[in-house]
Amino acid sequence: MCRSALTLLGCGGEFDSLGTVEVPAARYRGADSARLQHFNIGNGRMPKEVYLAYGYVRKAVAVVNTRAGRLPGWKGDLIERVCDELISGRLDQEFPLYVWQTGSGTQSNMNVNEVISNRCIQLVGGALGSQEPVHPNDHVNMGQSSNDTFSTPMHIAAYTMATERRSRRSNGSATRPGASGPRPRKPELLWTHPSTGAPEVPNGEMWWSSPGVGRSSW
Repeated sequence: MCRSALTLLGCGGEFDSLGTVEVPAARYRGADSARLQHFNIGNGRMPKEVYLAYGYVRKAVAVVNTRAGRLPGWKGDLIERVCDELISGRLDQEFPLYVWQTGSGTQSNMNVNEVISNRCIQLVGGALGSQEPVHPNDHVNMGQSSNDTFSTPMHIAAYTMATERRSRRSNGSATRPGASGPRPRKPELLWTHPSTGAPEVPNGEMWWSSPGVGRSSW
C-alpha cells in the first residue's frame, strides 16, 4: 500500500522538486529516498552507523538553530526528540539506500531528513508526506549542503564501528555489528572542515577519548 501527501490510504505518492513518487504507507522515508532505491546495485547498503551518526548531527543543528532564533522552539524540541529515536536504533528500518549515490552523500542526507520530518509530523497528528508542519529541508536540514554535513557522520560512523569491533575483541564477544545492546560513547571531540571534509581541531590535533580506546592523533 502506498500513501499520498494527504492520506495513508491513497497511492498518489509523496512529492519533491521532480514531482510525485509512490512511497510505502508504513514508512517514514519520502520521495528522495524512494527514487534512490532504483540504484540497487549489488548488496552494499549504507551502514546503519552512518544514519545513527547523522542523528547526532541533525540534533546539534536543531539545538543551534533554535538558540539562534532561526527555528521555533517547539519544532527544535520535536526534531531533537526524533533524533534521539534515530540514535537509539528505533528507526533503523527506514534507511534502505545503497552506497552507490553521489559522492556528497546527498541521498542519505535527505533520507535522514525525510524520516525525521515525517516522524515529527506523526507525533503532532499531521499527515505523513505533507511536509507540514516540519519540512525535511527547510526545518530538519535547514538548507545545509550535504557536502558540508556528510563528512562529519562519516567520521563518527567510522569511529563507532572501529570501537565496536575493538570492544568485541577485547571482551571475546562474537556479537555482530549493529546488534542490540549499549552503543559506544560518541566521540568527545570530532569535527571536519565544512568545505574539504578534513579532520580539524583548534590545535591541529584530532583525538578521541572513550573507554577502552586510547588517544589517537592525526
